[in-house]
Amino acid sequence: MHGRYGTTTGQHIMNEHLRRLAIYAASVIAAIAGTPAVASAAVNEKVNFQPSLSTVPAGYTADSGAAYSEATGRGWVHEDSLDAADHVPLDVSPNTRERNAVTDQRH
Repeated sequence: MHGRYGTTTGQHIMNEHLRRLAIYAASVIAAIAGTPAVASAAVNEKVNFQPSLSTVPAGYTADSGAAYSEATGRGWVHEDSLDAADHVPLDVSPNTRERNAVTDQRH
């Protein structure tokens, strides 16, 4: 992840987003099951943020910035809608870039 924040800070921001997502998912599952949420261990998921037609690096999951869809069960939503019953989809795919600065898509 490059750009305004640099690799280290950008990676930290993504790790924090993934940590918050894992905690939120645990609380949703707990609410459905009727049991209290328990903080989970660290998330060790490798995500490559990329345009939808780019090659996905081995061992990574692609995130093209698509808005949330019930059909796929995944995607981006507006943060201020997380506490609402219905989340508001957010398409951030126009922000993806194919940089091709190096052959390794992870950088």
